[in-house]
Amino acid sequence: MAASVPIQHFRSLIQLTELPLADVKDELVSLGIEPGLLDPTGKATSVPADIYGRVFIHLIKNMQPTLQKPGDNLQGILSFSTYRMMYEAMLNAATLGEALERASIYFQRFQPAGATFHVSISADSAIWSFDLGQADDSTDNTVSTTNFCMGELNWLPGTSGNVLALSTWHRTASWYIGHYIDIDRVEVRAQSEGDKTYDSLFKTAIHFGGERNALSFSKRYLDFPIVKSESSLNDMLASFPAELLNLDELDNSVSSQILGLLGTDFRNELPTLPDIARRLNTTTATLHRRLKSEGKNWQKIKDDARRDAAAAHLCNPDYSISDVAELMGFSDDSTFYRSFKKWTRQTPKQYRDGLS
Repeated sequence: MAASVPIQHFRSLIQLTELPLADVKDELVSLGIEPGLLDPTGKATSVPADIYGRVFIHLIKNMQPTLQKPGDNLQGILSFSTYRMMYEAMLNAATLGEALERASIYFQRFQPAGATFHVSISADSAIWSFDLGQADDSTDNTVSTTNFCMGELNWLPGTSGNVLALSTWHRTASWYIGHYIDIDRVEVRAQSEGDKTYDSLFKTAIHFGGERNALSFSKRYLDFPIVKSESSLNDMLASFPAELLNLDELDNSVSSQILGLLGTDFRNELPTLPDIARRLNTTTATLHRRLKSEGKNWQKIKDDARRDAAAAHLCNPDYSISDVAELMGFSDDSTFYRSFKKWTRQTPKQYRDGLS
């Protein structure tokens, strides 16, 4: 089942437009989205993640005056933003722990009010704590278009904003390692809003009125390698935050979890099955049994991962076939040609020609 977002989060997002209700409805219609979702008396309790993502990107594009130049497109918007720079820095890290260290530098430099975050280790747990500086003590819960400034890393105001920001960071970290990070404890300094519940965002209870904004999880995740590529980062940003919200789908089967852990960057040596077993906190024998029950095997999963990544790269005209071969970790084009034809019954050129 596709991921969804609670309807109150969707309506809070819409409030950022600061437009009359009639104009907002027209905007939704232009996106092919049912405006009845705005009706507070409606029966809808959630919206699909892809709809939330489309509205989010639409707001970014239309609420930043400097991004409304003729002929501007989404890629142009995201190419030079602070978010893009931070995500690029994280992408080039070796492990999640290193990626978070790099992200903290950007967070401190570009987040208003002197905010920062750090990760500490306590026994077997990693504690990811956010110090929001002046913003943490502010009583101003006003949400405005400045929250979408592409030159700052704004923390959304109020209880809802803090919870959603923690969730976004959690899912961003999970995305980079291709594995949903199980959260042991969530702490939020703000007080509970009573009638609102957010437990489903983390699959665990949230402790409100705490001493800090923090996430706790097993420290083993910090050693997980970054498995995403430049191409997958482009795809993630193009639908932000829909792909992050769909991370729950990685839990559906062992084979899908393994595909997530393999990622899309094959220039480095692929992990072994024992490596994968350690990351999934199980044994190699158990992993073999579970894959067999799903009708899958280790070699087939590796081939499927490289096939899907190669096909996605071939859709990008900026990459030559030699570039794609290199991205897939092949030492020469001929080996890549033979492998791709084995996977798809087409050569890379035939596949690319068929796209036009």
